[in-house]
Amino acid sequence: MLWCMEKGKRIHGTTKRVPLEVFDEVEKEALLPLPEEPFEICTWKECKLHPDCHIVFDGSYYSAPHRLIGEKLWVRATAKEVRLFFEHKQVAMHLRAERKGERVTLQDHLPPEKVAYIMQAPSWCRERAKQIGENTGSFIETLLSDKPLNRLRTAQGVLRLAHKYGPRRLENACEKALFYNELRYGAVKTILEKGLDKENLPERAVSIPSSPGRFVRSWIGGAG
Repeated sequence: MLWCMEKGKRIHGTTKRVPLEVFDEVEKEALLPLPEEPFEICTWKECKLHPDCHIVFDGSYYSAPHRLIGEKLWVRATAKEVRLFFEHKQVAMHLRAERKGERVTLQDHLPPEKVAYIMQAPSWCRERAKQIGENTGSFIETLLSDKPLNRLRTAQGVLRLAHKYGPRRLENACEKALFYNELRYGAVKTILEKGLDKENLPERAVSIPSSPGRFVRSWIGGAG
């Protein structure tokens, strides 16, 4: 600042005028007020939209329309927001994530089948299970009785088995899973894959050693 004031009093070599005098006489009146909002520093980066409808920027995830999966989008990020562009047009805007690993998602960006999956809350799973049958309803109710959000994905997976094997077979499979106290997706799936849902229930059951993730019950007096 002192340097500017000192040099501003000298005659300029090109204009042959004193800079501070020119400022006071001409330039000062032409100055505009500062903008109300301070200038925001932004970062630009090109990112690919992944199959889950999110780009990855600075360790966080931001959604964009599913029609652009596989395309490269330009990201304009400030301290407050993130804007996504495709072919020079803005396609999404989000508030900046507060922490790394956070997912910032707009449901409108997701394909219909993905939205339907997200909307399958514990209450939906309980109602759908009751529609399938008493055993399926009891299985899902027992499964979600403790920490329902942690077990929601398991409940959704079990109910989706009805699409492949049919509601009646799933109902029988859940009956056997309850009989063995096997509240796992893998157990119900194994019963269906091996056709054990078509067999009668045994008189009693015992546990046998098994590798993790495999059906671990053996029938006594029934099918093995």
